[in-house]
Parts: sequence; C-alpha cells; structure tokens
Amino acid sequence: MQRYRGSLLTSGGIKCVFCGTNTAELPAAELAQVRCNGREFGAETSTVWRCATCGSLHAQEPIDSDRYYRDYHMKRQKYDFIAKVTLRKRMEILKRAGLESGKTLIDYGCGSGHFVRYA
Repeated sequence: MQRYRGSLLTSGGIKCVFCGTNTAELPAAELAQVRCNGREFGAETSTVWRCATCGSLHAQEPIDSDRYYRDYHMKRQKYDFIAKVTLRKRMEILKRAGLESGKTLIDYGCGSGHFVRYA
C-alpha cells in the first residue's frame, strides 16, 4: 500500500483513513480537480475526493507539502498593528459563534501561530 495525504492507495482503490471506506467498494461522493491557491503554483491542479460515507476530503495524488510550504508567505507574517486588528475581528466572530472564556480553542492551519498567541 502507498500512503496518500489523508488516504491509503490499495490495489482495489483508495481507502479513507478516517472511516475505512474504500472507493473500489463505494465510489467517492464527489471528485473534483482543484487549482493550487499559491501564486507560484497556480497552474497546478490536484484531484480531491470526498468520502461517500464520512464526508472527509482527501487528495487523490501524493502532495509534496514541503515543496508548497517551503517559502509560504504566512511564515513571514508580522505581528503588527494590522495583524492584531485582523486577529481581534477573528476573535469577535468566534465569540459571537459561542466561544466563551475558559473554553479550549484549537487553531489548526498553516499560519504563523499569531492567532494562538493573540488568543
């Protein structure tokens, strides 16, 4: 078996690592070609599929994350006035959505970590 980002390629299809559904047994609910959102990689596309059972998203082809994030612009983001205003607005949105003091907050993404420091 070959490991794919978020899935396992088996001889009979691609297996969802979250629920175990195999695309050979139950085809993907959705399949789409998506363009990379990085400027320098904008002409590149990947196939993304949604598991028909649990709804999780997967990249069909191997993704070289190191290549895409080697010079990621968010790594250079400054913790300046503009960033703090943006972070404050993001926090206000979360509070309106129900985030309360004393609750746990997980910031999962590709940013610089400024939001965690701000929170």
